[in-house]
Amino acid sequence: MPEQQSMNTQTQYIERGSGTEAVVFVHGFVASRRWWQPTMDRLPDNFHAYALDLRAMASEDPAAPDHTIAQYAADLHDFVEAMGLASFNLVGHSLGGGVAMLYALEHQERLKSLLLVDPLAPFGTKLLDPAAAEWVNAQYGNRDGITAVALGGCVIQPTGPYREQLIDDAMAWSRAGYRGMMDDMGRYDITDRLAELKVPTLVTWGDKDMVIPFPGIVEAFTKIPGCGLEIWHGVGHNAPIEIPDRLTDLAVRFFGEAAQAQAVTPRLEPCSMPTTCSGTGTSAPSTPPPRSPRPWRSATAGSSRWAATGRWRSWPVPARASPISAAARWCPVSMTPIATSCSSALA
Repeated sequence: MPEQQSMNTQTQYIERGSGTEAVVFVHGFVASRRWWQPTMDRLPDNFHAYALDLRAMASEDPAAPDHTIAQYAADLHDFVEAMGLASFNLVGHSLGGGVAMLYALEHQERLKSLLLVDPLAPFGTKLLDPAAAEWVNAQYGNRDGITAVALGGCVIQPTGPYREQLIDDAMAWSRAGYRGMMDDMGRYDITDRLAELKVPTLVTWGDKDMVIPFPGIVEAFTKIPGCGLEIWHGVGHNAPIEIPDRLTDLAVRFFGEAAQAQAVTPRLEPCSMPTTCSGTGTSAPSTPPPRSPRPWRSATAGSSRWAATGRWRSWPVPARASPISAAARWCPVSMTPIATSCSSALA
């Protein structure tokens, strides 16, 4: 297994492909580089992919810095510097999405695109019930409990030796990393900085996700300029292992279309969006706002896409396929529930 040595950690990573299109994958809480293997194995030949272990999985010097999302973002920067990646696509899942957002804020000139898969909310875990947080903390060292923490969010469970390896990796998290991340996810809040992002960004979320609250997804979608949103129907928190085929297809298409958009406009400028939603759900402001390139055009099968381009568009979600009530669907910027004025568009 390749390793990259930095000042305080010895980071293990996996590498796939030798193409010219670089992509870096960042895993989530009690996860590892192996969570990205199914996605990486499906990438076309033109990609060169890397997935690294976060500091909690690394062999660590006792004098190493604390386990914080900011430190993990700094570790990510050390890694891409060591790999010689001047420009790349960045993908983060869950906690890794929080790391990726913070990295993007600090180094967005390095990024071609940002794909956030069921990401940590921009305001962290502030909506988490304290009793639930206490329960998660209590599971450290308990294989059954850690299995529930790592894989309990899956609607489609991994099986066989791969499942056991994921659990072994979750058990390998250091106590300092486990407890440190639980604490720091509670402190994490980059909400006020999201408007600084000028990187083509796409957020995805499974509508059966019981880990990341939908308001957190809405916060990222509405606050990141030019952001797109893909909702997977019947999928839980862990798309990288639940639906690797669909996730890889979406990622490849997004990377390519984001590159096309960047070729036209080097940086996506903030897109003015309607502050109200009425009628059929496709009304526009009286003065059409400027449009940024919108690389994410149409929803894939079994999902819905929201792309706020100066016209608000809503794709119908069959009630039987999604637990998201109409009242939980939101218009951009104003966060006015669509159901108050656009229920006909979501029937």
